[in-house]
Amino acid sequence: MEVDGPQFAAVVPVVTLNGARGAPEVIGSGVVTTIAGDGQLLTAAHVLDKADADVLLIPGPPGFVAFPNAIFCSEAPGGDRDRDELDIGYVRLGTATGMAIDPGVTPVDHAEMAMSRPQGDGPTVYTFVGFPWRKSKTRGGDIFSEQVRITGTGLDDLELTWRGYDPDKHIAIRYNRKKMTYGSINRAIGPKPEGMSGGGIFAWPKPLRGLSSIPTDLRLAGIIHSYDQKAALLIGTRIEYLVVAIVRKAISDERTT
Repeated sequence: MEVDGPQFAAVVPVVTLNGARGAPEVIGSGVVTTIAGDGQLLTAAHVLDKADADVLLIPGPPGFVAFPNAIFCSEAPGGDRDRDELDIGYVRLGTATGMAIDPGVTPVDHAEMAMSRPQGDGPTVYTFVGFPWRKSKTRGGDIFSEQVRITGTGLDDLELTWRGYDPDKHIAIRYNRKKMTYGSINRAIGPKPEGMSGGGIFAWPKPLRGLSSIPTDLRLAGIIHSYDQKAALLIGTRIEYLVVAIVRKAISDERTT
């Protein structure tokens, strides 16, 4: 199911100018936030790994703007990102009031994040938000990208563990592209999610019964990092791991100045 909401305006495409045909290309997604007094772009570490060879950009005022040099990633054991259970990273964008971002982007504040696992009866519903590269189009030097939102019920702890994930670290929903629902009854084949890596995972409130519209206070609960096509799952890392890393880095920087 695809839904829309104002909180998703924080999710942006990550673009490289060094595409296969020398044209702009969407290679991932990110979430613009304010944490520890600074603007931060949260994304997947494997997206930021591409900065070693390419120039990475996000929507700015106007056009696209290049990443600053302050890039931080979770550790890839032995240099192998596939062994990184977290696969998270962030880019410091400057002060919260001085970020060079598109005026249509509304950052998610630290207070608007789900820093603990949702409590209450029943399973948690999540919306995964990002920019699949196949939904983008290039025209000359311009690129037009389309945001996609995929909503589903989170896997319970037992199934997450059975599939090799850590319930304390990971969030996952089922995503069978051939059994997608748009609106209430419309059926369609869903988009391939490649490019959604680094996008946001938003948690719905509990209970869901009685909701007549999409809540405006969905909390940022995690960052998307992978798609398991065989198991038909979208997977991400819980947001607290990124927030803790950012706050610790800010405290360390203060002590050394």
